Amino acid sequence: MSRRLEAYIRTLGDVDPESVLFPSTRTMKKGAKRAPKSAIPTIKTFDKDLDAAGLPKKDARGRVLDFHALRMTYITHLRLAGVSLDMAKRLARHSDVRLTEDIHTNFDLLDQAEREPPR
Repeated sequence: MSRRLEAYIRTLGDVDPESVLFPSTRTMKKGAKRAPKSAIPTIKTFDKDLDAAGLPKKDARGRVLDFHALRMTYITHLRLAGVSLDMAKRLARHSDVRLTEDIHTNFDLLDQAEREPPR
């Protein structure tokens, strides 16, 4: 997978790493200027997708399914896969490693993985 991703990134040429990840031809107003609108879903479309899939926004334990939950899952899985904390911070585009470690890492899952023998 990483070779395919690297090959794809090379085809992009000089792409600004801070640019819109999934550009769309639609535009949205930003002040007096028109800026490209990202094709990444908003919280409204995310909630509609949850409804369409029949997934509750909140589970029986009170946990909320939102963008932050997805970020926590993403970063925790990176850490479970052995990705360094610094690399996880960079992939999450966090400015401070404490945000990555203290807020977006589920230590219960990390602790559980350490207790379980490898399969």
